[in-house]
Amino acid sequence: MNKFDPNACRDYNRTITRRRFMGTSAGALAASAATASMMPDWFAKTARAACSIPSSNSRPVFIFIHLAGGPDGLAMIAPYGDLSYSDVRPSTGPLTLKAYDVNDELTARPLHGIGSSFFGLSPALGPFSSGTAASSNVTNYGLLDLWNNDRLIIAPATAIPSQSYSHFTAEDQLATGCTTSCSSVVDGFMANYLNAISGSNLLRGISLNASVLGPLVNGDATLPVPDPANFGIGGHYATRDDRLAEFVTMWDNLGGTLWPSVAESTACAIDYIDGAMASDSTTADFGAERLDLTMKDLANIIRQDIGLEMACLSFGGWDTHSKQGNTQPGGRMWNLMIELSRAVTSFIEDMDNAGKDVCVVFCGEFGRTARAQSNISDAGTDHGNAGPLFIAATENVINGGASGATSTHGIPGIIGDWGTSGHDDLLQTGKLHDTNAACGAGDRDLCSLTDRRDLIFEVLDTVVNPGTTLNRGDIFQGYSTGQTYGIAN
Repeated sequence: MNKFDPNACRDYNRTITRRRFMGTSAGALAASAATASMMPDWFAKTARAACSIPSSNSRPVFIFIHLAGGPDGLAMIAPYGDLSYSDVRPSTGPLTLKAYDVNDELTARPLHGIGSSFFGLSPALGPFSSGTAASSNVTNYGLLDLWNNDRLIIAPATAIPSQSYSHFTAEDQLATGCTTSCSSVVDGFMANYLNAISGSNLLRGISLNASVLGPLVNGDATLPVPDPANFGIGGHYATRDDRLAEFVTMWDNLGGTLWPSVAESTACAIDYIDGAMASDSTTADFGAERLDLTMKDLANIIRQDIGLEMACLSFGGWDTHSKQGNTQPGGRMWNLMIELSRAVTSFIEDMDNAGKDVCVVFCGEFGRTARAQSNISDAGTDHGNAGPLFIAATENVINGGASGATSTHGIPGIIGDWGTSGHDDLLQTGKLHDTNAACGAGDRDLCSLTDRRDLIFEVLDTVVNPGTTLNRGDIFQGYSTGQTYGIAN
């Protein structure tokens, strides 16, 4: 889902190349492995009793979408009630999300009512607020719809302590929650959850990617499923069953207990996915872009009750050093926001229609600078500290929307203490900081208001698995204390 981006930095493109290489290498090893030392880790993780009927997952399915590259949070949700927003994003600037105007469909969507809202959502993420039909320039269906129906929570400025500005390092920190206190070998937070919560199903987690993505690395019963519609052993469809049988026989002939079990389990996992994808049972109106189709495939899989508990995927393109294009239809980030908003909203609607509880968390590895890199028409933003984190879910799963979870200072549905007066200054301590080296020297960065680990942990502990108490250290190594926000409904 990620590809070389000429407007992104070298670090971002190197990270994509490395990820693609690792995924290709894992696929090659799976096809040719003949000894235990050559067996890819994800392959061994599928070892279970052969083809048992999967138990239905009664808990909400957790989905994590990595917005690879790090999105510009101030372009997605702007604190236009903040007195200094116009300083870092002047009204004439190329990246500025302008305050709501009833006569301008390209202005921010107020989240708490016209005239009283501190925050505004990009029009690329929601329908025209006047209630009239939107033109072709903006989506008439998106995250604002989830917000209005109490299915969305937004944390505008999240990070972890000592967060890196390197894509590669920050992605590892996103996956593991590590700052500087972790050991050299650390599993991903989704993997830690699966390993902490017992489960007997063959396929508990999937990575919709060529390799297992960081948050799921070393998770119990997980597999990479890059294309669910074409998952399995390569070759012509007419010989599919024969080739699968030969695959199992080949490993059975090695003797012992490990290899036959792995082969049978892998064959069963292929059958589970094949069965789920045999027909389209979705009812929502999904789009035709890559993320739309991926979320539609995931909806089909969840509808089939194969016991899936978690899914992870990456949606790239957010490394907008130049030509960010977030304010006008057809712009680069505008198109990304349209696709993200449409895909997530369609997925939530479909899961509601199917009576399946899900919770989707999406964020980048970091945020971006508060000020544009230039004032020219192809302006962009550099790597920054804090970025937004979104939590979307089906009906009655989270305390979302304008009547939902609150921060200390009582802005419903928004997590993060922006200011005691509701009109704090972005340039003061804790916001856009001009002295804190941990989040950028000079008035460069939007600093973190919320530790990202607190939000992810609370979702896993109280929304996804409310029946068993988890410890923060179970999910993020070396992390023992934090805050809670009342996310679960």
